Amino acid sequence: MTFTYCEDMPPLSLFKFLRVLHIEHYGVNRVDLTGLPNMHQLRYLAVHDGWDVELPTQITGLRHLETFDVYENVRHPFDIVHLPCLMFLNVSWYAARTPYGIGNMKSLRYVEDFNLMDNSIDNIESLGELASLRVISVYGYRPYAASMNRRMDALCSSLGKVGISLEYLGLYIEGCVDALMDLSPPPRRLERLWMGDRIKDYIDGELDPPDWPAELGSSFFSGHGWNADADECCFFSRVPNWMGELSNLKELEINVIKPDVGILAELPALTLLRIYIIQGLREFFVIHAREFPVLKHLELRLSSPSYLAFQAGAMPKLQWLRLQFSSVGCHQNARGPAGMQHLSALEDFFAISNSDYRATEYEKTCAESALKGAIKLHPKHPRLHINSSYDHYFK
Repeated sequence: MTFTYCEDMPPLSLFKFLRVLHIEHYGVNRVDLTGLPNMHQLRYLAVHDGWDVELPTQITGLRHLETFDVYENVRHPFDIVHLPCLMFLNVSWYAARTPYGIGNMKSLRYVEDFNLMDNSIDNIESLGELASLRVISVYGYRPYAASMNRRMDALCSSLGKVGISLEYLGLYIEGCVDALMDLSPPPRRLERLWMGDRIKDYIDGELDPPDWPAELGSSFFSGHGWNADADECCFFSRVPNWMGELSNLKELEINVIKPDVGILAELPALTLLRIYIIQGLREFFVIHAREFPVLKHLELRLSSPSYLAFQAGAMPKLQWLRLQFSSVGCHQNARGPAGMQHLSALEDFFAISNSDYRATEYEKTCAESALKGAIKLHPKHPRLHINSSYDHYFK
């Protein structure tokens, strides 16, 4: 593994028995990887933050290569689709020479940042041939919306075919993804499903990539918070029915227009849930008794906490609750979430007031008082953390 400056490193052609090569923060203008074809024992290749990467035109000789993680904006070897052992693939699809042929990569288990727009429809359909696929994240945005329907239909078909093996699915596709509403059969082995809520910032590189599953070094929520408008995030109009069949699902981030989350309420393995409810609430959003039986962490973005209510027996194992809302108008309806005292296992309650540049100080004070009043009724006195999204600390 090399970091920063390594100008005196011998040429790669001399490392004939090397199995792992990881280059990060390369401190010179050029990373010369043209010697790769001679490294027949290579299993793992990763180059991060290289200024200028030069790759060979062919790497078919790397018969044992399992990881190809070179995201730099370079032309990748055209024969990469014929590597028989490749399991992890992370490339810049904009520059890659693989518009066709991904279906040949039968050993692929991890496909990171599959670009829905820079891949051909044939490649999107070929994803369904990857019977070993365990992890995939897909992103796309709307400038090419004319072909988006065909691409989304192809993606839905492919995900239905690989669902028997899929364990992680990341969706970072700008706009409504109701084309996946009829996904069939459901990916019943899925353990983690994440939907991005700031697609433009993610694509422009202003945010870190999404967290990956535990085996790839996952962590809990990155804490960026929600700042996107509805049309900039990836969302469903409602929770798809097939999500109710995901009995192995442990972690879910979902953005929906309507707060109809009852489909998720009986999932037996769901311990972490993050929901962005896009539509402004006009009636109570109630979590009923015996719903979400094993949930431990909940993040919820909604227009106002005044319409949120927990019945006795709801979320019996919830330890960590984070609400994000707007303080605007709180002086007119200054109520905190009802039934907080019923969350018997609650230890920490984080309340984050968003869009505070439009809220008056009086509205902020009313919101804070309402939250304190709601948590005061809890017999175990959970820790209360109140924060403005424009502050950098919790009170």
